[in-house]
Amino acid sequence: MTATTPTFDAVRARIMAHIRSRGTDADPAAVHQKLAAAYATFDGLLAGLRAEAATAVPAPGEWSVRDVADHLLESERAGLDELRCLIAGEVPPGPPIPASLRSRAPQHRPWPWLVAEIARTHADILAAVASGPAPAPGEPTAAGVFWAEVAGEPVEWIEELDWRAYAAVLRVHTLEHLAQVRAILG
Repeated sequence: MTATTPTFDAVRARIMAHIRSRGTDADPAAVHQKLAAAYATFDGLLAGLRAEAATAVPAPGEWSVRDVADHLLESERAGLDELRCLIAGEVPPGPPIPASLRSRAPQHRPWPWLVAEIARTHADILAAVASGPAPAPGEPTAAGVFWAEVAGEPVEWIEELDWRAYAAVLRVHTLEHLAQVRAILG
């Protein structure tokens, strides 16, 4: 029996069904609870790391834990602004957040500051999600950049997300980077 390689359409459909079930179609309290659990796990892991472990590069050209944390902080800061717009009933201005967003000097950010700043940003995101309105027809959406590997090739695309789907994407993004951090440390 041979396995078939999924097509882009199949991968996209699977990912978007997951985001719909965990975001758009989910109860706002459940969206908050799942996001809070992901953030608590990620923040707890970072808080337990010493700077030496966080800054060690596993191999040339690969990201350290600090690089991953820097990326997550930068993308979630921008994500918080977009999420606040959606919750306020507005379409966020500007283009979608780039998938590869990082600070200008990730290696110069002190580890304790980075850990604390991520935790603060996560708390702000959770506060925003907790204040989110009930689902409503015609609610605004924001463009979200998605990335997946299809047939061994990286593929990016854009989807429109309501605030609950946006929060679900923040959760998935955090869980993906949690797995990356664990792999770096393991």
